[in-house]
Amino acid sequence: MKPFIKSLFSFVAVLVFASSNFSIAQLSWNQAGNFPGTVGSHVAVPNSASLNITGPFTLEALMNPSATAILGKGIISKGTGLSIRYAMRIFQNRIFILTNSTQRIVSRSSNPIPLNTWTHVAATLDAGGVYKIYINGTLDTSATVAGSNPTAGTDSLYIGTSGLSTEFAGKIDDARVWNSAAGGLQIAAFMKSAMSLSGDGLSNLVLSIPFQNSTGIDGFFSTADHSRSGNNGFARNVTAFDLKNRPSKLHQFNDCATFATSGGAFSAPDDPSVSPTSRLTVECWLYPKSDNYGLLYKGTPPSTAANYGLRVVSGKLNAVINGNVITSSDSVKKERWSHIAFTYFGTTGVYEFFVNGKRGTTGSIAPANIIDGTDSLFLLTFPFDPSFTGFVDEFRISKTVKTIGEINRDVHFS
Repeated sequence: MKPFIKSLFSFVAVLVFASSNFSIAQLSWNQAGNFPGTVGSHVAVPNSASLNITGPFTLEALMNPSATAILGKGIISKGTGLSIRYAMRIFQNRIFILTNSTQRIVSRSSNPIPLNTWTHVAATLDAGGVYKIYINGTLDTSATVAGSNPTAGTDSLYIGTSGLSTEFAGKIDDARVWNSAAGGLQIAAFMKSAMSLSGDGLSNLVLSIPFQNSTGIDGFFSTADHSRSGNNGFARNVTAFDLKNRPSKLHQFNDCATFATSGGAFSAPDDPSVSPTSRLTVECWLYPKSDNYGLLYKGTPPSTAANYGLRVVSGKLNAVINGNVITSSDSVKKERWSHIAFTYFGTTGVYEFFVNGKRGTTGSIAPANIIDGTDSLFLLTFPFDPSFTGFVDEFRISKTVKTIGEINRDVHFS
């Protein structure tokens, strides 16, 4: 399990998605919610338009129950009691799906949810009224119930309860709600990943609570929503369960972003955390499929005079500081993983390139702090450069000048 390293901007696998897919590299999440099963213990998410689903949906979570439920215990529930709009419950080791406070489908008795074991559960409803339950990514059962779409309601969404005396006892992680019916392949692929923000393939994600903050910094328990919908939760008697040295076997700690032949990009709005001035370190793992592409651009498109930027031209690393193009003789090989890094110190104008932890081209330009522009940050693109194709992981931007020792120390850490 890899510990997290603090950085001001950190793209770690699926933290930010826009026009990309999944592949294999590295990812590490390390907390879940510990639900004691006592009265009033749950996570409450206020009602919102995005959660007020009246059509297809997907509910999913990693769960680890500590007691057999005598009454139905809530995993995810929009509303409670007789006001439930949609819900997923566990009762006597089986999964139940409800809409409009009415049971619609139940998992098979021959496939019980074990105690004290992490299990991924998911439920879907499609436009044809077909309900499906998946356990650990495999379809368990399905049934068609016509005219059973959830109706609109104003109640909150709850994690860990679905009404009085229905408090769940155990651990829950990666609770998610989608406003679409996910297919079996998507559920199997996504069940091992913590998900944040939105983009191609994630546009229907309206709630994602992985029980930690968006940077993944150790020890910071949070019920913030990591989708773009802003459906943040409020914990009541729910505490952190540390998974740092005991990860679930269902979690995959090695996602990365895949950029197909059509290319793609990430973007983030201007923010002090992505606007270093006097000190800068940029680093990432990449597996390119070409020799010419943009990696990083902070500036005013379409100008190539970036505040700061990083490119690969004819297989060689290039950087841009305040519009000054800095070339190097450092090669980034096609179709293999390489770790690259670039540092800049404004006081002296000194810069350094690194490939796979080895210092390469060094030099200096006229000393100057990096211009603090107001435009967005773009990753995996640069004006007029070909689109990046390949795989990317562990993209980090820091307001510090890392030494060669620090770069080598952090190269295999999230």
